[in-house]
Amino acid sequence: MFQAGELQPEALSPAGRPVLRLHEVCKTFTVTPRVRELLRFRRPPPVEVLRGISFEIGAGQIVGLIGPNGAGKSTLMRCVAGLVVPTSGELLVDGSAPTAGGGTQRRRIGWVSREDRSFNLRLTGRENLAFFAELAQMDGGSRADAVADALARVGLMKQADRPFRTYSSGMRQRLSMGRALIADPVLLLLDEASTGLDPGRRESFKRLCLQLAKEQGKAILIASHDMAELEALCDTVHLLDGGRVVASGGFAAVAAAADAVFAREQAEEEA
Repeated sequence: MFQAGELQPEALSPAGRPVLRLHEVCKTFTVTPRVRELLRFRRPPPVEVLRGISFEIGAGQIVGLIGPNGAGKSTLMRCVAGLVVPTSGELLVDGSAPTAGGGTQRRRIGWVSREDRSFNLRLTGRENLAFFAELAQMDGGSRADAVADALARVGLMKQADRPFRTYSSGMRQRLSMGRALIADPVLLLLDEASTGLDPGRRESFKRLCLQLAKEQGKAILIASHDMAELEALCDTVHLLDGGRVVASGGFAAVAAAADAVFAREQAEEEA
């Protein structure tokens, strides 16, 4: 199981200066024209995926993203991770752009996605994490300790020396979480991170997230379609629709607006 200690009220970390700050972040993608369009000297219009996204996350806070498919959640996550560069606006992680320092700033960001294909199938779970620890330029001694700690946190110590190709989907997702923690990031990005976990593991995942935020002061941005998960974890939830934040606040305040957006999407699909 994911390892997490008991949460003590005195261990809660007060939110300090923003670990993540977004101000009017926009992202527009250029669409590659088809041959027919080129022959007619036409180009398809660019696609606006993010339209003026603004919010902040402080140390020790868990903030959720919710919205229909295509709302811009994953693109926003990729921008914060430094994998996609915003077209305009300001995006700062701990005071610097995610791409600053020739990639060194990215090591301050832990990233977990639902379709992680970065692991080597032939290597063991331990060897995979050791590889990523080396990429993070950790020295030999601290590298071994960090790998062992990450494996223990995600409950994979017993399976650590099995080849990754033998891992179930849930075990692979847990190893992805371990990789995100290996360099002790200040910000965790969890994009459908609990996908593939059985109910018991999901509860352990929630406890780990709460421990990382409330005891260790990590900022967490989580995108999920699991409303119960967002309700249990998030201090604030942002509802995205059409690339914009259309509602923000506590889960209860945003849930009604989210239900209306999802109902509209379903009606449009069935029309």
